[in-house]
Amino acid sequence: MKSIVVPGERKFLSIFSGKNDLVINWRQIEKIGQDVILVDLNDFIHPDNNQIE
Repeated sequence: MKSIVVPGERKFLSIFSGKNDLVINWRQIEKIGQDVILVDLNDFIHPDNNQIE
């Protein structure tokens, strides 16, 4: 497994739109619990502007 895709906000009648999806690299995942996933966002690159936040 390389990454996890978290679905973003969907527009009405836009079932397959992936524009707002968040892709989390497997290396960024710190811990997986029953109802939460802890993610290291130190090297997060925003998908809209490709800049590190």
